[in-house]
Amino acid sequence: MRNLKLLAALMLCASVALFARAQDAKKTPPAKSDKELLQGTWKVVKKTKGGEAEDVKDNPMTIKFAGDAASATIGSETKGEGRFTIDEGKSPRWITLTGTSGPNAGREFAAIYELDGDTLKLAYGTGENNKTRPKDFSGKEGEAAEVLERQKP
Repeated sequence: MRNLKLLAALMLCASVALFARAQDAKKTPPAKSDKELLQGTWKVVKKTKGGEAEDVKDNPMTIKFAGDAASATIGSETKGEGRFTIDEGKSPRWITLTGTSGPNAGREFAAIYELDGDTLKLAYGTGENNKTRPKDFSGKEGEAAEVLERQKP
């Protein structure tokens, strides 16, 4: 009889522990997608285009992601707006930007990105290379590469 009571007590403890663990699992939010993590305003802190570093201090640029829309601003003037899609399954990860207004309206840019906390790297083809997806973030001839930092609201 004593063994039966001990067994019942152990089963009760195990049940309570499993229930508590299940409740904790429900409280853990699912991991955010890259699309969710991109949302907000990002400031370009470094840019390389055609193998040459560009001055980003005299021409401060930001990119804002909101939903599936993106807009680029230089100084206080919006220079273009568009839409974006991402593919997290590629390595490096892919982002495709399509202009909806401004000088790049109707143009599609095949790009790559890397997201690390509050730092975002983008690389894309320039000029006639806008549909050629870069292989790395070097910003060599026919490409541009940017390092951006998340701006706090």
